[in-house]
Amino acid sequence: ALIGTPTGHSYGFNIPWLIAFEAALAQGAAYPRHLPELWFNLGGLDFFFYGPLPFYLAAGPARWLCMGCAPQTVFALAGGLLWAGSALAFIPLARYFLPLGPALAAALVYALLPYHLAVDWFLRQAVGEFAAYIFVPLMAAGMLRVLKEGRMGLLFPLATAGLILCHLPSVLLAAHVFGAIFLIWAVIHPRAALPAAARLMAMGAVGLALAALYWIPALTLLNDVSPTALYAPPMTA
Repeated sequence: ALIGTPTGHSYGFNIPWLIAFEAALAQGAAYPRHLPELWFNLGGLDFFFYGPLPFYLAAGPARWLCMGCAPQTVFALAGGLLWAGSALAFIPLARYFLPLGPALAAALVYALLPYHLAVDWFLRQAVGEFAAYIFVPLMAAGMLRVLKEGRMGLLFPLATAGLILCHLPSVLLAAHVFGAIFLIWAVIHPRAALPAAARLMAMGAVGLALAALYWIPALTLLNDVSPTALYAPPMTA
């Protein structure tokens, strides 16, 4: 918060989005998808497509911690909360492999990885990806709970929903990586593979349902925000 929000690649989107998101919440919108104050009060439908969770964090807890602060300060504070959250979220995953002390060290390394901090926050300021770093290790820990202990729980579905509400491309990447890991595990443990797959699919379905209010409209309208449609030369008669 003291440093302020770095002027990364997405700075020009993130700050106006935060201002308009806060304004829409103040006007009574529980889930602002249309932001009336964007584009010189012409409005924008940006949050039909962009994950809302990082902006709820900025407009909620970060704003409450700094009520009179400028949007740039509030957004920087939200980035700090996301960064700290990613380190904490890595600990349950690391504890499956390491004692507490090394697990804490591993969480610090995770938080300081160059792409995580330097590129995604300071250079690109891709806040959706930056928030996704919280939920990927939580999903992995929830998956390990099923594979190692045969137990279902809330961790995997809640982490799945959280990841969806942050960044849909990260969900696609995580699904492929976790799918490949499961297939390798299933080859090694063939007898336990079918029950484990059923548990993971059931919990994944719960996560999808929890975030359906966002991802169903986002995917349904995906063709309407394609780069080709946005930047094609104007049609002539």
